[in-house]
Amino acid sequence: MKLHKLSHILLLFLILLFPASPIIITGCSSSLFARKPGTLSESELKNVLKEITVKVLVDDRETASGTIIKKQNGFYTVLTNYHVIENAKSVKVVTPDNQVHEVEFSKLDRQDNKKDDLYDLAKLTFSSETTYLVAGLGEENIKPEEKVFAGGYVKGNLQTTKGTAKLFLNQPLIKGQQIAYDNDIQQGMSGGAIINEKGYLVGINSKLAHPVLQTDFRYLQGEQPDEKTLKEWGNYSWGIAINLVDEAAPDLALFPERVIRKIGGIPAKVLDISKQSSVKIEAKSGIGSGVIIAKDNDIYYVLTAAHVVENKQEYQVVAPDKQVYKVDSQTIRKRDGLDMAVLQFRSSQVYQVATLGDYELEGQFVFLYGWKGEELNHPSLFSIGIGLMYTGAVRESFAKTRGYELAYTNTGYPGMSGGGIWDTEGRLVGIHNYSETNVLGFSLGLSIESFLFYQKDGLWKLPQPQLNVANNEPKSADKTSVILLLVQPYSSAPDSVNGTGKQWLNYGIQLWRIGNTENAIKAMESAVSKDPNSWEAYYNTALIWFRQEKYDLALNTINTAIREQPTFYRSYLLKGLIFQQLKQYKNGVEALNQAILEAEKDKEKDFLLYGVRGELFSKLKKYQEVIADYNQAITINPQYAIAYNNRGIAKSESGDKKGAIDDYTQAITINPQLAEAYNNRGNAKSESGDKKGAIDDYTQAITINPQLAEAYTSRGIAKSELGDKKGAIDDYTQAITINPQYVQAYTSRGIAKFDLGDKKGAIDDYTQAITISPQFAEPHYNRGNSKYELGDKKGAIDDYTQAITINPQLAEAYTNRGFAKSELGDKKGAIKDLEAAKQLYQQQGNTQNAQKAEELLKKITGFIK
Repeated sequence: MKLHKLSHILLLFLILLFPASPIIITGCSSSLFARKPGTLSESELKNVLKEITVKVLVDDRETASGTIIKKQNGFYTVLTNYHVIENAKSVKVVTPDNQVHEVEFSKLDRQDNKKDDLYDLAKLTFSSETTYLVAGLGEENIKPEEKVFAGGYVKGNLQTTKGTAKLFLNQPLIKGQQIAYDNDIQQGMSGGAIINEKGYLVGINSKLAHPVLQTDFRYLQGEQPDEKTLKEWGNYSWGIAINLVDEAAPDLALFPERVIRKIGGIPAKVLDISKQSSVKIEAKSGIGSGVIIAKDNDIYYVLTAAHVVENKQEYQVVAPDKQVYKVDSQTIRKRDGLDMAVLQFRSSQVYQVATLGDYELEGQFVFLYGWKGEELNHPSLFSIGIGLMYTGAVRESFAKTRGYELAYTNTGYPGMSGGGIWDTEGRLVGIHNYSETNVLGFSLGLSIESFLFYQKDGLWKLPQPQLNVANNEPKSADKTSVILLLVQPYSSAPDSVNGTGKQWLNYGIQLWRIGNTENAIKAMESAVSKDPNSWEAYYNTALIWFRQEKYDLALNTINTAIREQPTFYRSYLLKGLIFQQLKQYKNGVEALNQAILEAEKDKEKDFLLYGVRGELFSKLKKYQEVIADYNQAITINPQYAIAYNNRGIAKSESGDKKGAIDDYTQAITINPQLAEAYNNRGNAKSESGDKKGAIDDYTQAITINPQLAEAYTSRGIAKSELGDKKGAIDDYTQAITINPQYVQAYTSRGIAKFDLGDKKGAIDDYTQAITISPQFAEPHYNRGNSKYELGDKKGAIDDYTQAITINPQLAEAYTNRGFAKSELGDKKGAIKDLEAAKQLYQQQGNTQNAQKAEELLKKITGFIK
């Protein structure tokens, strides 16, 4: 019987994902700036201006202001005026925490610009690991008589002003200004933010009131207002609308949904579907996302992540039509160890209920929809990626204390936890749970399969008839629009001359996310050429080699990463995994020892370090060390079901079947969907004599995972031992159907056929097993038995000889070969074989078979030894 140890290889490939800076894995429910919907107070608005406005230094002189409008991959984009940087040799920004940052700067303008009619817009970019507030963007233009608030730096100090919008021109002036307002904008406030009463950015300051020259008061076509209008306009300050910025710099994708609708096709269709069923979940501590999955009269049920609603506080749901509903916290349903929850709200309005996709995800496009908590107005985000579904270690325990099963390349942000994962037909296939900040790797979620499993188990208590479930995979369709949206953000590489090492590093990570590993490696090489100390680039490249099974290259590269940064414990973890694949288990243990040492220095308690070292010790058959490591892993993470499963295996191998059963039971308690734990518990029960209990466990494993071939084989063995040979053959046949290369299933089926008298059928199965695995002694031995029974003594001897060649410790093969030789008249050869068998049985402590060999010797020799 085969014990199922859950490997950490795939799991750790996901966990060890490309660091652009120190790895921080966070849930997505937190928000830097938690806001209530509606108008803000003046003090709140002043604080918004303070957080999103930066000081701009031109050639090291305080000159003007700028507004933070975007953050992506550790890079911030600041908007300012072109006249601020027009003749600059160097530009820096000073953020609200008084940190000075070097920036890259460039103009922003329409495509058909001329030398004398540039928009008064410029883009500044800087990188930082510090979290700064990003302005929430107002999609609607400001209207006359609406209150506006503006900010900027005057003589080094932040000034904020309150005023009223006076005009919004139908077409911009030649420099891009459209907003006229009566705020007192002073020298130095150029590029500062203009926000509305909700705190949303509607524009940036560009032109002061009472200008000396009025030549800029003309439209693109050259038309100029009359003198009366000019005089009136001269009394106002002028700003550039954020919507104009979006037109001038489409590459910034300030309003992503506009980009999606422009592309059209599948992304636009799925966006519309997902918006109709998605809700924002608000609390004092921040925001999360969710999806409407059922309705019963006026009660709507929302699926979300458990950590979005884990604290005892008041929650409210913002529905697709912006209506706000209170959530009764008493109705929230969740389960310990499962990052999934269902909440409900009441409404007489009609909202769309999502269709659930219940099928296995693997290597297909998926979309993620939710709300970004780190930006001021919590804008919705719709991102595309490639969805993968892993079983085993990844499915059970990726992301520490909760078991996630979906890994996908979509970008996720704080606030998007609980948001829907949608397939190309707009079916909900999972919910988003976890993303890595400052690391561009996989996002993580839970599947609709899990939701339905617990629904069947009675956890959610939803009205079953109200669930819309589709079991079919998406039909093939034109994916051109999907691919275009996927690659669009990564179409332009950093400047080959001026691009920084970090920019190339991030670009390489993005290329990897869309599967372009060849160019990702080239980008990492560029990162190293720009910054020879970029250990992250070496680390990332080692991960790529590891994933591609180029273990020697991976080992050389991770050693370089360690030389550059010897304290990053995950480098040693990766090194240990590489050694594991190279079957250098002792070296792997040494690498994990160092990983644990470095982690302890950082006061990190990573249960996976002990889990992987336990696996390595298992390969070395050091089962007490295995048990000790899994004990430690469980102490750190009591919800670590894999650790209980694998510790159970070690106990079983050590002879402690009862302790093994207890561990498998605990693994099942934590994760009732862990089919491997049922299978292993079945093995332990079978070996303890409880064949019926074993069959029950194998059946449950098969119910959870109908593709678990080993469970069919193990159940077949138990049935065979209870006398149900036909039922056993059916199970072996099903195992072979699932895995046509499964040697043990062919061998076991051959034995069952032999027991039923089908010697020829048995030989066919043994021969197939030998074809697949010529170095497996058991089918050679069993085929020899069948040949002997059919009278082919010479053929039997050949098979026994091959079995002995492969496994010289197989005493039974010596016994049977000796018996066959005796019947063919080779008494001398028979005696030699039986003597060898007797000696092996004695060495193995099998006194009963040693006695039988002795009796056969007596019969052959004709005298008592």
